[in-house]
Parts: sequence; C-alpha cells; structure tokens
Amino acid sequence: LRSIQIGAIDYRVLQIRCRFRFWHRKIIIRTFFLVFIFQTVNIANCKFVAVCKRNPRFDFAGPL
Repeated sequence: LRSIQIGAIDYRVLQIRCRFRFWHRKIIIRTFFLVFIFQTVNIANCKFVAVCKRNPRFDFAGPL
C-alpha cells in the first residue's frame, strides 16, 4: 500500500511538472508573439509617421 501511495505522489509531482513545463512554454510563446506584434506595429508606425512627414496633406489632427 505504501509503495502505491509513493507512486501516486510521484505521479502527481510528474503531472505538476509537466503542466508547469507546458505553461512555461505557453508563456514563452506568448511573450515572443507579443514582442513580434509590438515590433511589427512599431515598424508600421515608424513608416506611417515617415509618410506623414513626407506628405503634408496627411494631417494627424484630421477633421478636428
């Protein structure tokens, strides 16, 4: 009976470890994704600003 209990505890620890690893990977992937999106938006923003600076017709104020 005792060995079964120890086995069950080991199994739980293994499960927790696997879950933690899974979450860790998820967090890493999400972080990479967010950084990628942020960089893409940043680059697009820079290009947009450059276009706006080149073309005085483009007004940031707009109709306001």
